[in-house]
Amino acid sequence: LLCGRSSLLYLLVERRALLLTPTNMAFGLMTALYPSKVTVAVKHQLGAPAVGWLYALSGGTAAATTLLMMPLTQLVGGRSCCIGFGAFCFGVAALWLSLCDDRCELRLSWHSWALLFVLYGCGVAAWQACIMALVGDVFKGDPRAAFAHLKLTSGLTSFAGFMLAPAISSQALAAGCFCLTLLGAACFGGLLLLLCMRRRGSEAVAILAVSSCNSASVACSQSHVTSTEPPPDHAEPHPPALEKASRHGP
Repeated sequence: LLCGRSSLLYLLVERRALLLTPTNMAFGLMTALYPSKVTVAVKHQLGAPAVGWLYALSGGTAAATTLLMMPLTQLVGGRSCCIGFGAFCFGVAALWLSLCDDRCELRLSWHSWALLFVLYGCGVAAWQACIMALVGDVFKGDPRAAFAHLKLTSGLTSFAGFMLAPAISSQALAAGCFCLTLLGAACFGGLLLLLCMRRRGSEAVAILAVSSCNSASVACSQSHVTSTEPPPDHAEPHPPALEKASRHGP
């Protein structure tokens, strides 16, 4: 338990986890914006049954988007594109709500509300499917602490959003979601750059290690051949007595 706590505390200052934190916070604040503000506006304008239908539409959109993302994530760079698409959907929805005044917020058409919930479902699908998979791949050494960090950052942001919702306007909360989404997209680009640099560094180290091993093996084989090679043949000189005998005969 103590080791798990220390790992979680380390992730609070670890560079890769820090670069993922704004994205987690954007998701957490969006999940506070919709239930606390958007749901109230939909109920006030369209009635309580419309809230259920719109959230069903959002859930169906999230499921369909996840199915469409599954083959894309197998391609090179596909998961990053899916995460960028989710951030785009969150950003458009948050910007739309932040630009509405109170009367506009309460008087959107049914199609506008449906589009807002479709955007929300796409963003949720990208976060739950791709960000969680990315965390599992990046933090293979200690995935439990990494997932705990993910839920901690998004959960605390949701808690703060629900606590602040009664005191601030919908536009202010939506503007905060938009700013966090932009920050999360920028930090995600930084994370991709960091991972690329580390991958290249590890490949260079691996190539250097392989070349060193090959050089060592070649040197060992050469020394083995040298040690097992027989000495060159030298003609043994005849003793002087035998040379004289061969000259004068018997």
